[in-house]
Amino acid sequence: MAISRNDQLGMSGTNLAGGLASLLLGNNSTNPAKSANKYLDKIYGQINPMLQPYANAGTNVLGNFNSQLMEMLKNPGDIIKRLGSGYQESPGYKWDLKQGEEAINNAAASSGMLGTPQHQVQSSQLASNLASKDFDTYLNHILGLFGGGLQGEQGEISQGYNASNDLAQALSSILGTKAQYAYGGQAAKNAGKTNAFESIGSGLGELFGPAIGALGTFFGL
Repeated sequence: MAISRNDQLGMSGTNLAGGLASLLLGNNSTNPAKSANKYLDKIYGQINPMLQPYANAGTNVLGNFNSQLMEMLKNPGDIIKRLGSGYQESPGYKWDLKQGEEAINNAAASSGMLGTPQHQVQSSQLASNLASKDFDTYLNHILGLFGGGLQGEQGEISQGYNASNDLAQALSSILGTKAQYAYGGQAAKNAGKTNAFESIGSGLGELFGPAIGALGTFFGL
């Protein structure tokens, strides 16, 4: 069925009016980026309280851990001296010394050597050997505790790094997603403007095209 000239003009006017309305009033539909951002903005706030304490703990321990390592590298003897300064004879040392002295005394008495220089040397050597053994045992225990403390600090630093990394990854992911939504929303908005201009151009061409063609014919163009 043929379309009348009036119908053509009506359709052209509709295209022109629709294009102008879209351009002037904009797209009334909700930008998906705005809807998504309401939820994306909540993610970091919910994650942060769970991970931030570990990140803070790692940061706080890091300085002390580094200073301890530097001291161990520069002056390990000073650390051993400081750790050993708290040494006290253990109950085990006193027991062993008492038992050893009784054995030496009994042997010296039975051999007629009690109170001689040889007897005194044996007693002195016994006390020295037991004291050295007792100190080494104490120092090994203290160094074990010291090493355990360093390992604990290293563990906190690792946890702090992991927590900080998780926070950074979460924030990066959220910002990246928001950027994608913003790009998509702007692209849709630009596409709407393009369609509006195309509708305007189409409407103008359909409305005034015949008149411009007639003028061209009249002037011999």
